[in-house]
Amino acid sequence: MENHPHCVYIWRYPDGKPFYVGIGSFGRAHSRGRNPLVDNIRKKIEDSGQSIIVEVHNYPDRDSCKKEEMRLIQEYGRRSDGSGLLGNMTNGGDGVFGLRFKMTEQSRQRISTSLTGRKLSEEHKVKLREAVIASIPSRPQTLSDDQKKKISASLKGRKLSEAHKEALRKAHRKLAAAKTPVD
Repeated sequence: MENHPHCVYIWRYPDGKPFYVGIGSFGRAHSRGRNPLVDNIRKKIEDSGQSIIVEVHNYPDRDSCKKEEMRLIQEYGRRSDGSGLLGNMTNGGDGVFGLRFKMTEQSRQRISTSLTGRKLSEEHKVKLREAVIASIPSRPQTLSDDQKKKISASLKGRKLSEAHKEALRKAHRKLAAAKTPVD
């Protein structure tokens, strides 16, 4: 199937019954994250070991997509207003084409100002720390002799700047101090 920039897509249960109609690009048709109802339907299907059916219809322009999306949503009806099957929250025509969110410098500054000086509770700090640790992929605690040799060979002959050497010394001192028991 050709990858046109404008398409209407229908997500269907494995039995073929539709549960969502959307517009966007081919990539959008295959991506996740819509609304909680639709995300839950998709999760239940995938948790059961099945896959959703993605039906993609290409159109020459954005306006044609909007009209077709609205027609399909009207035809199948929405759960949210009691008129039908779909998990769509609107009547359509308001899709996301080429949306690329880029924060302005003004927005960045406003967020920075609002967060500057904010005090976090100890409980919040612990939760943040745990989240960061959980997001780091686990790796073996010990390296094999072969791995050690490869690392050693890759680091041989590497020249470090004095600033880098001093930073390493400082880090090692901190580690040593942390490991030393305090009376």
